[in-house]
Order: sequence, then structure tokens, then C-alpha cells
Amino acid sequence: MKKHMVARAIIALISSFTILQAESNGFYGNLEYGYTENRASDVNNKSSQEAMIQNYTLGKTGYVYNPNLMSYLVQGSLMVTDTTNKTNDQSYDSKNKSMNYRVSTDFIRSTKYPFSLYGEKTSNPYSSIQAGSSMSYNQTDDRYGVNGSVELPYFNLRYSGESSDMQRDETNADETRKNKNYTLSVDKRFNDGTFSAVYSNRTRDYLRDDRYFQSKQEWSDQAQDIRINGSWNVDKTLRIDSYLTYMDSSYSDMKNMMGSVNINWNPTAKYMASVGATASTISSGGKSSDTVMLFGNSSYMVTPEFTTTQNVSLYRVAGDYSDMTMGTAMLGGHYTKALEDNLVLTAGLDVIGKVEKNKAVSDINITAPDRNSYSYTASFGASKRVEAISSSLSGNLSYYNSESTLNDSTKRISANMMLSTMISNNFYNTLSGYYTSETGRYYTDPTTGAIQMDLESVTVDNNLRYWYDVGYDGKISLGGGVTYSESQYNQQEKLVRIFPHAEGSFTYKFFRTLLFNSNLSASQDSVSDLTNYSAYIGLNYTLRKIIMSFGTRYFYQTSGASSGASGVNQESTQSSVFFKISRSF
Repeated sequence: MKKHMVARAIIALISSFTILQAESNGFYGNLEYGYTENRASDVNNKSSQEAMIQNYTLGKTGYVYNPNLMSYLVQGSLMVTDTTNKTNDQSYDSKNKSMNYRVSTDFIRSTKYPFSLYGEKTSNPYSSIQAGSSMSYNQTDDRYGVNGSVELPYFNLRYSGESSDMQRDETNADETRKNKNYTLSVDKRFNDGTFSAVYSNRTRDYLRDDRYFQSKQEWSDQAQDIRINGSWNVDKTLRIDSYLTYMDSSYSDMKNMMGSVNINWNPTAKYMASVGATASTISSGGKSSDTVMLFGNSSYMVTPEFTTTQNVSLYRVAGDYSDMTMGTAMLGGHYTKALEDNLVLTAGLDVIGKVEKNKAVSDINITAPDRNSYSYTASFGASKRVEAISSSLSGNLSYYNSESTLNDSTKRISANMMLSTMISNNFYNTLSGYYTSETGRYYTDPTTGAIQMDLESVTVDNNLRYWYDVGYDGKISLGGGVTYSESQYNQQEKLVRIFPHAEGSFTYKFFRTLLFNSNLSASQDSVSDLTNYSAYIGLNYTLRKIIMSFGTRYFYQTSGASSGASGVNQESTQSSVFFKISRSF
């Protein structure tokens, strides 16, 4: 009976919408009606949710005397939501009415001192559903504030302030959030650089009263942030960038200051270098830590095919939690050569050395020992375009080795390949494979020492893609594939994963005002023993300023795992149906 009433209401609405006339003088509005139905179930529970939604909006835009003096937007809306929730044999109805508004004004926009004032309130119903649970609640957000700028002779000043409140009324809990944000900034652009400084202050108050669990959570926070940025183009080859930040939060009892300077030098097209420094200090709970890092990077193009890279860094951290110094140096070379017959070869070698010094700190009994280590990575790759079979073939092989004075080491071999083939103008296949073999000893701490690890894994993935144009304005897209992988850790039993999947979609615009959308998907994972199916069908119809949309979604999941003593397969379904019609004027 209820569904017949919904159908009659929809027919009446369509008839009434066709006679509405557009308003002038800056007035606008929207009428919207909708219906949603959601269902969820598993082997033990069933839940459903039905809702009728009405939304009426009316607004006006305009100005006072002149748009540059004062322009405004005033908007109000009424939303009515009628919801029925059912879980197994229990059900309850809820009806919510909310008045929303939005006001914004812009003043003296064409002057050096423009500013805006705004305020809005939105009250929206929210819902959630799963097998065994169906609930609806309302959330109200209030927000208002000001923002503007002042153009002064030597710099530009920008400011903003906002206050926002959120109130959520759930079935068994209430949640409140109150925020206030203030921001003040100055900026200046020079011929050879820029400067800016931003200060922000934020306060937050949070309260959640959970009547179901009989618990209350409440906290407040005040935080300040300062950021200063500067850049200077010394000449065409030299640029300096820097920043300084400060953060203070009462909630986390944390203060943090960080600064950085970076110098970039690019004297020729072949050579590029940069040096810099970063320093920070952080304190929390009466404890603090200081960090400094110096770094330098450079690259040089010896030939168009061969480039070298050099990196050095010094990292130092000292405080209540750590006292450590680490230096790193890296030297690398990379080669790329394009040969005849669409063949491209690549090769690379990177060598890294590290020195790490550790000292004891008062609050930590275990001190990590000093460590010196080196590592290198060698790689080789090739790619080729085979026009005869409309394919591209590529592969890469790399070897990584590291050793340290703590007798830990790592040896890793990695290989990958990919074959991409255009079978026809609308049929595409990709075959890829990955292999990794790694052995190593890893130092943990003085009590445990080193642990041994052996890992071997291989993955093969194949994907097919097909698409086809249908009629005047339609398209079918199909895809699918299988992923197979094996992995073995420390000679344990191999873990095998098989993941087949398939996807498809069909869209068609029957005529300019009617669009049809649909998609299907299915997948199965042998590791989680889950099989998933999903489907969607939707229609969108537009008649002048009337917009109608209809759709349905379906999701089904099954598992071969036993659900306890019942010994049956785990199954769950979720489905939804929605309809919406709106008329703007």
C-alpha cells in the first residue's frame, strides 16, 4: 500500500513541476523529492530502511546600490525526512524536520580593503545499515565567519575568522564539536623573490555522551601555528628557499619548531646541485629532542646517455629519547641507450655507505651499538616495441647487497617483465610477472641479536580489456583477468593466492535527455576464501529543468569458511533502491 502511495505522489509531482515558471530578479529555488530503500542480511539477521525525503529551497542574489558596494546571497531550505528502520522483528519510525539557511555578503570588492561575511546552518539526516543493525540520526552544522584583505604600500594583509559547531543526535549517543579558527597573514612579492608569514590560532572542544556504553569523552585543545616562507632568485642559476614553522598544541602537550634553508644551483644544462640544512626541536610531556640534518645533492650529464648522481648527508638527533649521529654518502650512475628496431637498454649502479654512532640516554637502558654499513644496487633493463604483433615488451633485473659491522646483511634479486598487446583496435591484453628472492640477517637489539629471514615470491598477472561502441551513443566495456602468486617465508609452507576477477559496464544515451548506466563485477580470493558479486543499474532523465534519477545496487558476498557450530557458509547481501525528482527555477 505504501509503495502505491509513493507512485501516486510521484505522478502528481511530475505534473505539478511542469507548470512551474522561472522567477526573475535574482530569485532561485529548487523542489526535490526522493525515496530510498536499503536492505542488508546475513544467515542470522535482516535489516531494512525506507526513507521519504522532501527538500524545498528558495534563495535570492542581489546587491545594494552597486555590486561593488555590497552584493549578497540569502538562501533558506526546509528538509523533511520520514524513515522506517527494521531489524529482524523490531521496527521504529523517525521523522525529522530541519530548517537550513545560508547568507553571504561581499563588501567594497573593487577597493584595496574588500571583505566578506558569511553564515550557514545545515541539518541533514544520516543513516547506516548492516545485517542486524539499522539506525538513523541527525547532524546539525553551524558555521559563520569573516575574511578579507588589505592592500598596504609595502605588503598585503589577509585575515579570516570562523566559528563552527557540530551537533550529532544519535539513537544512543550525543556528540558535540565546537571549533574556532583565526588566521592572519602578510605577503610581499619582489622582483627577485617572495616573502610570506601566516599565523593561525585554533580552539577545539569535543564532547561525546554515549548512553549505550554509559561513557563520556570530553577534551579541549588550543593550538597555534606560525609559518614564514621566503625565496630569492640571486641570479639565473642560483635560488635560495627557506621556511620556519612553529606549532604549539595544548591537547598533545607538544611544541615543535622547524626551519630549513635550501640552495639550488644550475650553472649549465648538464650540471645541477643543491645544498641545505634542516633543524627542528620538539618537546612534549617535559621531554625534548633536537634534530639537525645537512645535505648535498648533485647530478652531472656526462653524455646524453650517461648521468652520474652524488648525495651526502649528515643527520644528528639528541634528546631524552635518542642520541645518534649518522652520515650517508651515495654515488650512482645511470645509462640509457636507444638502439635500432625500437630497442631501448638501461643500466644503473648505486653505491651507498653509512656510518652510525649511538650513545646512551638516561631513560633508555638498552643502547643500540654503532654500525657501519655499505650497500649497492645494480640493475639492467630493456624494452622493445614489436610492430609486427602490435606489442610492447619490457623487463628489468636488479641485484641488491648490503653488509654491516653488526654482521647483518641482505641479498635481494628482483626481476619483472611485461608484455602489452593490442589484439585489435578495441581488444587489449597485458601479461606481467614479478619475482623476488631475498635472504638476510637483521640486527634487532643486544638481547635478541640478529634474526634470519628468507623470502621468495613470484606473481603472474594477466588482464584483458575489451570495449565496443553501440549504436549512436552507447559503449560496452568488458574486462577480466587472473592473478596468481606464491610466497614462502623462512622455509615455511608456501602461501598460494589465486584471484580471478571480471568487470563489465554498459552505458547508452537513448536520446539527449535519457541516460542509462550499468555495471557488473565478480571476484574470488583463494586466501580469504571470499567471493564477491556486485551490480548497478541507473537511469537519469532530464526534461528542461526537471531532473529524475532512478537506480538500484546489489552486493553479494559468500565465504566457504564455517560459521561456528552451524557449519554453514557465511553469506551476506546488501541492496538499495533510490528515486529522486527535482525541479529548479
